[in-house]
Amino acid sequence: MALNFGEGLFQESPEDNQVKVFGDGETYQDFLNKVATLAADAAVKAIIALETGTYYWTAPACMWLPEFEDDAIERGGNNMNSVGGSQFYLPVTGIPNGAVITAVICYGSAGTNDETWTLYRYGLATGRSSMATENFNSTDSSISLATIDNNNYVYAIESSTLTGGDELTGVRITYTI
Repeated sequence: MALNFGEGLFQESPEDNQVKVFGDGETYQDFLNKVATLAADAAVKAIIALETGTYYWTAPACMWLPEFEDDAIERGGNNMNSVGGSQFYLPVTGIPNGAVITAVICYGSAGTNDETWTLYRYGLATGRSSMATENFNSTDSSISLATIDNNNYVYAIESSTLTGGDELTGVRITYTI
């Protein structure tokens, strides 16, 4: 007896009361086991190691945070405007352990071209170290301490030179595995 699921690929086998898949004698349970194994294998491979290559970490400017309570900001869509104060930071999370940062750029309005940003790594038990620094809308590709070590450090971009009316639009970190 044929069961009509979608394209009618499943058939009931009268001799063993099991469902055959794609007419090759494979039971539905065999098929599910293979799918589960393939999915598990793919998940393990993704967790163990990403494919080598170049990747990008991006963040909208609305993710920047004031460092102090009196550093006022105004958020609108993807943008962040400095309306008072000048100390802002952006936590950088999710870059895989062992990745190597090759370039960083922070984007903003024309008024930010003379303002600077710095990518820092903060030791969980020690102080901070500068990894990259540049003006907004310019790329720094001479990264110090470029290998990500999520076991001992956390990462953030800071700017302490923004003035009222400066508008940030986004950040891109390029890294390789």
